Amino acid sequence: MIYALCLLYGSISYAQQTEEFQIPFKLLKISQDTLKVDYIIDNAPALFSCPKKDLKSTPGDIFWVQLDFSEHLNVLSQKERWYVYIEYFNKAKVYYQNQNAIGSTILGSFETGNKFTGEFSFTQEQLIDSKYLYLKVEKLNVKYNISNHTFVCYSETVQYYKQNYISGFHFKSKALTHFFLGVSLIIIIIALTIYFINRKKEYLLYVLYVTCMTVYFGRFVFESYTNTFGGFSFTTFFLNNFFEILSNIFYILFVKYYLNTREFYPKLNTGIHFAIVFLTALLLLDSIVLLMQNFSLHAFLLDIRAFIITAFVVLSIVYLLFHLKHKLTYFIIFGSFFYSAGSVMVFLTGYAYYIKTGALIEIIIFGLGLGYKIKLEQDEKFRLQEESINNYIKALRAQMNPHFIFNSLSSIQHLVLKSDTPAALKYLSKFSQLMRSTLENSIEKNVTLAEEIKLLQTYIDLESLRFDGNFYYEIQVEKHLNTHLLEVPLLIIQPFVENAILHGLMYKKDGEKKLTISFSENASHIIATIEDNGIGRKTSKALQEKSAKPGKISRGMELTQKRIEIIKTQPEKAGSYVIEDLTDNSGKPSGTRVIVKIPKN
Repeated sequence: MIYALCLLYGSISYAQQTEEFQIPFKLLKISQDTLKVDYIIDNAPALFSCPKKDLKSTPGDIFWVQLDFSEHLNVLSQKERWYVYIEYFNKAKVYYQNQNAIGSTILGSFETGNKFTGEFSFTQEQLIDSKYLYLKVEKLNVKYNISNHTFVCYSETVQYYKQNYISGFHFKSKALTHFFLGVSLIIIIIALTIYFINRKKEYLLYVLYVTCMTVYFGRFVFESYTNTFGGFSFTTFFLNNFFEILSNIFYILFVKYYLNTREFYPKLNTGIHFAIVFLTALLLLDSIVLLMQNFSLHAFLLDIRAFIITAFVVLSIVYLLFHLKHKLTYFIIFGSFFYSAGSVMVFLTGYAYYIKTGALIEIIIFGLGLGYKIKLEQDEKFRLQEESINNYIKALRAQMNPHFIFNSLSSIQHLVLKSDTPAALKYLSKFSQLMRSTLENSIEKNVTLAEEIKLLQTYIDLESLRFDGNFYYEIQVEKHLNTHLLEVPLLIIQPFVENAILHGLMYKKDGEKKLTISFSENASHIIATIEDNGIGRKTSKALQEKSAKPGKISRGMELTQKRIEIIKTQPEKAGSYVIEDLTDNSGKPSGTRVIVKIPKN
């Protein structure tokens, strides 16, 4: 902001203390360079009698320009030396009075190369017929409405200001270019980093596309380049065309891989192949034509390219709109629209900052599109990962059911062998209830905490029947806990309860056998605590080593541990459990406490 204010102050000061004015002019258009300057001067009243409006230039046209200073002779007399600024013509020569002869100076950008300034220094005595300067100019690179051209005359004071300060237009052009370079550099670094991570072609092609656009628009701001080649030289013009067509090729290839046209848009994919072949051939042919300096043929090739590429872009956008497969397509449509709009505005007005602005918006939109594609890829990756985890959890649950059924059938067999028919029938009834509840909930990933507690009660009742009711159990739930809304994985607590009964309470010979299960919650987890007053893990392990079969392990605990580990791998769903050994006042084992933290959904 401070810099802009300084520029504004400088512009005001410059306007107050210097002299500058536009020069009226008349035009003469010829197709062949057959007229000599002496003939033009001698017949000027007839040749320049009818000034034409909207006189457009095409490569090959030659214009004679009569600069008329008759309205500003009093101003010219106040200073000895003045400057006329003709701006940018590829070929240009100024004719002036040099004593008794006509002198000339070459001013064309193609002819002067890195020495191009676009301005000519003169005195009032050098005006032909005391009021004219004549120019012979050619625009070889673009079609141009020369009737709208501006020729400016200014004093040495203004010339000094122009050399040492930046004019408003120059500042705007430079500022936009520097902003373009800054945005492009950031995007190139990000896209290139992503490419080295995932090695996907669309990111590399996007980097190449943005790099070509950066070279195409940005190299003029570097003094080392302009001092070597010139901002408006033939070399610059050649490189302009080369990098512009090359950027089009990389752009189309980027669209191909970004939208995966081979799979989703087969017709567009075919059109892209033809467009790439066409542009590659055009790049080679146009380069040869320019090196031969056949600018008329070059202009013809540009017209062909503009027509074919415009038709291709319009048809592609219409095709994408009618065959929209995913939201990524919108980024291509809107980005292409802004760049095309900038190209059209340049064609209509001749001002390059339109296409520069359009290209900048397009690059930003494509960058956002790549970011959105990364998000979609990550979402899909997480979805597949979660689906895989859920399938694995289902497989583990399927393994737990046979484990539980085997234990239950063993208990029924035990009761039958004891000839305890009433207990066996009661056990079968409870067992069928539990199996029905388990099957009904097996399709769902989770069940409500109320359903889990009900399943636990049924299971513990079965175990109590199996062991003739020789242990007591209690299930406690915090008052504020809404068990009908909270969800937990099916039978996630049962293996811990089973372990407490089989390995803790059943080995206890004296005293009351008690199992307590409590449920509470915090901000992120449901907390289940399973506590028994059995013999403790150390004693239980010693007894198992004496009586159990070699290699026998608790499958239920093993599977539950895997389920909890899987839950921990899911984003923001860290589950865990800890086992605590309880002791009495004398330090002897008095039971076991298991605390299970189940993440809330």
